[in-house]
Amino acid sequence: MLGKIKYIIVFRLFSVLSLPTDSEKPQLKIIGGNAVSNRSDFPYQVSLRYMGFHFCGGAIIDYNYIITAAHCCFDGDNNKLKKNYLKVVAGNLSIKQRLKDTTARNVEEVYVHPEYDSESILNDIALWKISSPFIWTEQIQPIGIISRKTNAKSHCYVSGWGVTDYQKKIAKENLQYVELPLVSKKACKRIYPEIDS
Repeated sequence: MLGKIKYIIVFRLFSVLSLPTDSEKPQLKIIGGNAVSNRSDFPYQVSLRYMGFHFCGGAIIDYNYIITAAHCCFDGDNNKLKKNYLKVVAGNLSIKQRLKDTTARNVEEVYVHPEYDSESILNDIALWKISSPFIWTEQIQPIGIISRKTNAKSHCYVSGWGVTDYQKKIAKENLQYVELPLVSKKACKRIYPEIDS
């Protein structure tokens, strides 16, 4: 089923903007989705942990780096998280259970986009350098990064351990995915006029 996708777009890979009301800033949520049964369908997906607890997702881009959202690098008071409390966990389906190929890495450095704006969520991107390289297995692989323009009529996959029911706001324990249509830049600007880049 997922074999038809060779690449996935790394733009809000692990989160989707839900429509904001007039009085609130955009919210980052994965709403809906299906349980992943074969971990090798999403071998790039990682769980980011702070003091051992899952709090965000990311994607492996090479042996030493993962990409994530810049908002995943700060606490609720907008203080940068201390890297000695951070871990990257790869190869797991559940945020609570480890598979035989599950591996954890300490974080050596966190690079947040220098123009990240937490109010508008512009430039919401960061790189984490891990302490030792990943070893590729069937369940742990880098994401394919697309190098050409995409068609707004095509689809992409979003994966993570996010909220799948907007009313309950409880994160799923098992890895989830959802297929979404890509929208044109024009349509995106119409929906989110406050985001100008």
